[in-house]
Amino acid sequence: MIFADIKGKTYTAEDILTSNCIGLLSLLPPNHLISFLSRAVNLEGKKLDLSSFNEIEKLDFWPYLSNVGEPDVLCILKSCFTNQRCILIIECKHGAGKSGYGVGENKINDQLSKYYIAATKNFSHESKKIFVIYLTHHRCMPKDEIMESISIVGGKSSNLFYWLSWFHLYEYSMEQLTKTECSITANIYKMLKKYLEHKGYQTWQSWYYIHPYLLRKYVYKRCYYNALSSRTSRFYLHKYIFDYLSHVPIMEVYNGKHN
Repeated sequence: MIFADIKGKTYTAEDILTSNCIGLLSLLPPNHLISFLSRAVNLEGKKLDLSSFNEIEKLDFWPYLSNVGEPDVLCILKSCFTNQRCILIIECKHGAGKSGYGVGENKINDQLSKYYIAATKNFSHESKKIFVIYLTHHRCMPKDEIMESISIVGGKSSNLFYWLSWFHLYEYSMEQLTKTECSITANIYKMLKKYLEHKGYQTWQSWYYIHPYLLRKYVYKRCYYNALSSRTSRFYLHKYIFDYLSHVPIMEVYNGKHN
């Protein structure tokens, strides 16, 4: 949580999640964060190609972009062979949508569009490769939100906006745990895995990996009424609590917010 603390963002769960997860990845060699971000997809299902970049030149949490505010993360990638750069604006969500939508009074309100346009003004001298990654809590791509941003920017902007999920980060962490032989790297991914499970972003792997509190709960009760009379009745109560697939983190389901 150190990055959120430095920026004074410790009062928002979304910011703490961003700081903890992206912050932990930033402690690893650059290829780990780059590899995860490469899983981002656009509306056409095409992955973000970051294969030509092998260095993280800058990773800044909540940088200020003139007149539009603070995106969650600014990541500048660089190729050590060609000095080519790529600018990534990462906007993270945890249970909420974009903070602004559409256009009003000759002003763009759409959050993702604003960040992209501001990035082109601030970093066009450094790179022509500028992308926005929308990292959210959804299990499926929030297409309507992304389509709105594309329509505002116009042109061939469908290749400028990409989507990732915290569920993807959980899956990525699980995969890395099966590959790494380095104890430090393994410890970081174990922490990420445990933290994302706590936040409700565990995905199905197998029965071996399922966390006990995510198992279906079964409650059985037997009640007897007027047992001394000829009219003896029995009442059976079966209660099942099922996890269901949605964009809602599983812990929120069990906390009763979405029952």
